[in-house]
Amino acid sequence: RELVTDKGQYAFFPSGHFAPHAKPDRTFPMPLNGVETGGRTTQGAVQLYRLTGYEPALRLADKLVHYTRYLSGNFDDEGRFLIEPPIREDWAQRNNNEQLQYGGHYHNHTLMLQSILEYALAVQNRELIEFSARSFDWAKTQGSNLIGFFPEFIVPDYPNEPQPRISSCACETCEIADMLAIGAKLSEGGIDRWEDVERWTRNHFAESQLRRADWVYRMGDQMPPKLVEFNMTANRMPERNLGCFAGWSAANDFVVRYGVQQCCTGNAARALFYLWQRMMDCEDGNLRLHMLMNRASPWADIYSHIPYSGQVDLKFKTSCKRVLVHAPEWIPTGSSEITAQVNGKPREVSWRQRYIDLGSVRAKDRVFIKFPIDEKTVKERIGGIDYTLIVRGNTVVHIDPPGKYGRLYERDFYRDPSTRWFKVDRFVYDKELPLY
Repeated sequence: RELVTDKGQYAFFPSGHFAPHAKPDRTFPMPLNGVETGGRTTQGAVQLYRLTGYEPALRLADKLVHYTRYLSGNFDDEGRFLIEPPIREDWAQRNNNEQLQYGGHYHNHTLMLQSILEYALAVQNRELIEFSARSFDWAKTQGSNLIGFFPEFIVPDYPNEPQPRISSCACETCEIADMLAIGAKLSEGGIDRWEDVERWTRNHFAESQLRRADWVYRMGDQMPPKLVEFNMTANRMPERNLGCFAGWSAANDFVVRYGVQQCCTGNAARALFYLWQRMMDCEDGNLRLHMLMNRASPWADIYSHIPYSGQVDLKFKTSCKRVLVHAPEWIPTGSSEITAQVNGKPREVSWRQRYIDLGSVRAKDRVFIKFPIDEKTVKERIGGIDYTLIVRGNTVVHIDPPGKYGRLYERDFYRDPSTRWFKVDRFVYDKELPLY
């Protein structure tokens, strides 16, 4: 609050960075187009308010959101991203075209959009929730909606020295993590985007986590030797980065130019929590399963056979008055192709929009939901490259051409209808966690 310039109805930060004990210049002009400091800080202010009820935090968030949404020049009224002037001018100069209006740095805009939505949900502002949905729906058309690949920059052939044109062909995991968070929170606000969220989670988000180190050593063997300086280490670095997320990935390769940028790891870890936290909920004895993925909970454990086969099993630990399960995106609403059994006996299901209603269940009941799952071949241009993808259900199981270093989507085993299981310990919390 001490750093912002407060104009009554709105407030902004006069610059992007501050030293400790800084005294900001109150005469500094209001930043426009691309300066997202207010967007980065708003979400924290909203969460502080939701946790503690501290009213000054909410008032600060309200002023920052007003600036970000209406005055900053980062969005139009439909939520489309407005491109930052330096990028627009550079593109126009190189291409003799000044018509470029929409685009810009993807992550900067989605960070601001997260903050707008966070505030809107806290105060139940329907206009801002619907604005966030329009912006989200436009943003997902700017990359691959199929796999969840979103470019670092939305602009044709944006130069990023020393490798021109590469930035618009690479995806920071930050972009995917932002879109997953926004989609999950929109769904929480009553605008169902779970099908997008599950599809992206199963595909480029999952593939963007470093889970093997062998290819990193093979790639290193092809590079010239480099001395290890005093502030560096070469001690088992690939293994020590397992679990991190790709900084710049292609649709078929973990690494385009850089391997890991830790902003992506932090952002993706938060997205993992949002997904785990929101994929199912139980309120007043009514359980809703939003994503057909494995998870343990105090109410029921979920065992998903997707994409091996079209089956999801639920093992109930408590009685529920009603169970609602989000149908797979490839099954039409109202279809009779989705069936259910409870303890081996057929259970009639009804439809509630995109959810099937299984009625009531008791503790120790076993529910089996079945539906068809098929493969299709899709051709799509992603990051400026033409790919052929084989999709089983909503999961990409193969991509061609393959990557050069850390190949992605090497998933041919998913095409076998026999489900592979791993024996793991699963965590079940005994205290409800707030939705922040």
